[in-house]
Amino acid sequence: MFVPALVDRSLTDRPVLRTPAFALLLATALLGAFAAVSAPGAEGYVVGPDGHVALGRLLAAGTAAGAVVALLRSYGTLRHAVALRTRAEAEARAAALTDELTGLYNRRGFRALAEHQLRIVRRNGGDVLLLFLDLNRFKPINDRYGHAEGDRALCEMAALLRATVRDTDVVARLGGDEFAVLVVDADDATERAVITRLARALAQRNAVPERRYRLEAAIGAARFDDDRGAELDEMLQRADAALYASKRQQRLQTA
Repeated sequence: MFVPALVDRSLTDRPVLRTPAFALLLATALLGAFAAVSAPGAEGYVVGPDGHVALGRLLAAGTAAGAVVALLRSYGTLRHAVALRTRAEAEARAAALTDELTGLYNRRGFRALAEHQLRIVRRNGGDVLLLFLDLNRFKPINDRYGHAEGDRALCEMAALLRATVRDTDVVARLGGDEFAVLVVDADDATERAVITRLARALAQRNAVPERRYRLEAAIGAARFDDDRGAELDEMLQRADAALYASKRQQRLQTA
């Protein structure tokens, strides 16, 4: 007998369909459909794992053909239920990796993607640049204008970073006013270009007369170095040290 749910690759390729809950759901649908053959006039329901009627009413049938019709009708609702479940799982995974305020990756998301990219570079070669940034004078913004304005400043910085780098680069808010960017396929010219574009974007933003405060960032950079192990934590430490060296230099220049 032809059963679409067993041969439709758009369904069977989905991980959710390999779970015990789905197997139970499909088995219940099959039993309900063929039970209609031996119980004409009866009504069958398929109840999903969440306790709701997941596949709808199976039409009573007195023949095998009627049972097939009932199964095919339940198949349409099954596709819908699977699509909703798959979408919900994808949204939950994305939420776990995303910073709620800025929409960038959070620390967990950045680590997962950055470590994946480093594995590719170790295997195939290539250049990777890690930028570590934080906002200068962020605390006075919060103190003077309130935390809501501080949140807007963080969102502005996130938008500037997204506009500065490529879609293939990984941009994250690590927490507080700290941001990180992993730039792939980055040679020395790329590093200069990214920093120059960011500096230009900040200058344009600050040049608007009605701005109540300037938005400025200190930047530290670390390049991929396979001879030193090229671990993400080690790169973050080097970028962090370069950032604070930059901050010290700025304080000396303004003293």
